[in-house]
Amino acid sequence: MSIRLTADGFSLSVGSAPGGSRPLQAEERYGIAPESLAMELHRALTRPRIVDYRYQRVELVADTPSTFLPLEDFRSSEVPSIYRLCFPQAEVRSEEIHYELLPSQEMVVLFTADARCVRTVHSLYPEAALRSFQGMLLEEAAEATRHTRGSGRHLFATIGRERMCICQTGKGTKPFACAYEAAHDSDRLYYILSVWKTLELDATRDVLHLQGASEELHEKLGQYVHEII
Repeated sequence: MSIRLTADGFSLSVGSAPGGSRPLQAEERYGIAPESLAMELHRALTRPRIVDYRYQRVELVADTPSTFLPLEDFRSSEVPSIYRLCFPQAEVRSEEIHYELLPSQEMVVLFTADARCVRTVHSLYPEAALRSFQGMLLEEAAEATRHTRGSGRHLFATIGRERMCICQTGKGTKPFACAYEAAHDSDRLYYILSVWKTLELDATRDVLHLQGASEELHEKLGQYVHEII
């Protein structure tokens, strides 16, 4: 089971049973006011259909503003101060600032998660893993890159409603990952092309992977990048 937590709600999805091919529950989103988030999450997790199953794995995935650090520069004692430096307007307590090590990428992602929701999930599923959505995207990109052929480099951009994550990973490349506040296609176009230029990617040889992009954004990017997946 995957519980995806955002600032204004959460979503639940349940994978298939052993031997099954279809998910038991597709991702279902709940828009909730922040003050009621933990209560409504508890209610959703204790519904008959949810509690009837035993789960092989439970993940609480925080889709919240995040930032990345090289593993060599990481000090756990500095996590709260670094996060606040990157997000000076964030009103979060130190206990709500977390980090996730990504050893295969030699990076660390810093993110936040509502403390009440974390306690709610762990009270029902003590073994539940707390993860960063952006960290998961980076690992998925790395896995996709391992299955590609050719000498071209690959840039991945995942578009959300208000944020987007851009990353580059793979053999022969320096890992790059950054999350941006971008609620409009004009901002998304700017950030993607800016990163493309900064990383000195080649418009005819390298590949852009888009997830969640509108048709209009896809078409505009096609004016600058030859191969978009």
